[in-house]
Amino acid sequence: DAVLVLDPEPALLPRHALAEASAELRRLVAQRTQESINPCNRGSWHGFLPLDADKAARQGLGPSTLALLRKLGALPALVSRCGWGRPLVLPPAVQLGFYPGGSGARYSPHLDRNPGEVGLKREI
Repeated sequence: DAVLVLDPEPALLPRHALAEASAELRRLVAQRTQESINPCNRGSWHGFLPLDADKAARQGLGPSTLALLRKLGALPALVSRCGWGRPLVLPPAVQLGFYPGGSGARYSPHLDRNPGEVGLKREI
């Protein structure tokens, strides 16, 4: 299998907009996340944000965060243009994760293909 690396140039958002989205996402971590009990993410905190622009706007997200979510939602089309051999399906939300420094929280790379999840075909 080949590896596809997407390194956007220019960046997904201008520096000031990325700073605004980052600040808003940090606030959301405190308000809308819960501690993970998953062994792949132990000690981290996670929540979800809708990729649908209307739903995200109704949650009161700012324009920079909405722009970032729109760009993330466009990734499957970009990957397809690069020649991915199969159609990609976009989930309805993105996961917001926070790994507190110095807490021992860590991410273990995985594909979320648990034995009990029949038919799951996550690729990216």
